[in-house]
Amino acid sequence: MILNALDFLEDTYQPELKGWDIIPKEAENYPRAVWWNYGVFRDHWGNPNADILAFLIDYRSVFKFASLNPLIDHAMEYLLNQCDLSEMHELFCYLHLAERLDSEQGSKIADKLGQFLDRCVDSRTGERTGYVANPLQVVHSPASPYYKKYAEVIPAELDLLVHQQADDGSWEPNWTWHQFEKEWVEARREWQGVLTLQALRTLRNFNMFP
Repeated sequence: MILNALDFLEDTYQPELKGWDIIPKEAENYPRAVWWNYGVFRDHWGNPNADILAFLIDYRSVFKFASLNPLIDHAMEYLLNQCDLSEMHELFCYLHLAERLDSEQGSKIADKLGQFLDRCVDSRTGERTGYVANPLQVVHSPASPYYKKYAEVIPAELDLLVHQQADDGSWEPNWTWHQFEKEWVEARREWQGVLTLQALRTLRNFNMFP
């Protein structure tokens, strides 16, 4: 499956974009959220490209992607000089990439990533509104690189995460598609599974289970 995915990425790479589209044109023929139109997030190159590069780095020993190193250089240049540091999913993608860069590369973008975090992560536990990033989305365990940055609020964030568990034991999305309501019912159920797994992993990593 992984090799098939790598082949797919190689086949769908677009040199003119120096990366990949986040969504294909065909998606507009199917149920989706209102924001998932073709061309979406073109102003935020790092999502999904920085994350894809992280994936390619993980498997570079078994799959040689010819443009990998030039694209890593481009990803760093984009973050340093073009990124507006405003889109939280682009932040998540860059955090995944940063974990896989060598020490010299990582040091070059460290300050910019710090700015990115400050702009996108809302540390006001219990006061956040809307669809924003919280500290537990960038700190998944005490070993996470940014644990110290958010250490003071992590206990309250963990308590809030526990409080957000629904009566059926799941964690639910705090968003909706705003269209295709019938299909959203099934998609919402699938997202419950994703979010519940993420929450349980985080709670386990912080030894929150009795």
